[in-house]
Amino acid sequence: MTLDMLTQLVARILDYPLGWLLKMPRDLMIVLIALATSLMMNLARKWTTNQELLHRCDNDQKRLKVLAKTAKAAKDKLALQRNRATMAMIQLMQFKAEMRSMMFSIVPVALLATWAFVRVPYVAPAVNQPLVVKAYYPLSCVDRLTHLLPVAGLEVPDPIQIIHPDPTGPNALATWTITATIPLPHADLCFRYGEETVHHPCAIGGAIYEPPVVEHPGSTILVTETVLKQPKVFGILPAVPVNPLKWTLPWSKPAGAEPLPTGGQMPDDATSSFSIDSWLVAYIVLAFIFVPLSRSVLKVY
Repeated sequence: MTLDMLTQLVARILDYPLGWLLKMPRDLMIVLIALATSLMMNLARKWTTNQELLHRCDNDQKRLKVLAKTAKAAKDKLALQRNRATMAMIQLMQFKAEMRSMMFSIVPVALLATWAFVRVPYVAPAVNQPLVVKAYYPLSCVDRLTHLLPVAGLEVPDPIQIIHPDPTGPNALATWTITATIPLPHADLCFRYGEETVHHPCAIGGAIYEPPVVEHPGSTILVTETVLKQPKVFGILPAVPVNPLKWTLPWSKPAGAEPLPTGGQMPDDATSSFSIDSWLVAYIVLAFIFVPLSRSVLKVY
């Protein structure tokens, strides 16, 4: 089982307890996920550590800071050394408590984060809304024909397309615009090139979408993609454009295909930039805000 298959399995299992979040506005969903993350971290700390001891440590630190200022004013070096030694001992106890709580919180937080990574970045395609579908090929396939097989409930105006050079990458590309007339929770898009056929799962008309990018190792059809919408977060943070070839393209020579322009190596521009989804930025910022707030409300030390 690959890592991608494992993350998809985890997401499908967690859809049962967390699926209701997908019916909420995207911004509110991100806020609730960040809040849940902070609560799990703080509740794990509250239940797995000696809170009475940590409370005393917190009070002792406050007192030691006052004594340190007094010792500095009096230029008492011995008192400052004793103060620092005591402070270091307290910080060590706090660090051990932090590690203990992290051991218990890391699993639920990681599961929640995995579900969010799979379900949050895109908006599921809707019925009666155009959906752009792409397939990527080696440059040797330019000017040849490729075919998207018809599916019941799915309108494909031009199922046969001519493969053209991809203006944004070193490979070739074919593009279709499809429209679902009925909800299709388990549609199977079949792409055909010559005698080769690859499949791309697609869900339309629901709250859950299938992975937008699917690799096809060993096939001349290298990658297929459903171009899903990425919403702005809070109407401010822009969506991050995704180039599936930059990060997921298997740069190996398909059977019967010519060598890639770069000799089978990742091109320079594929690693020249790094981007992070806007929803992830919002989630991290909100989690950092909610952790100390919820710790104060729950009286966690």
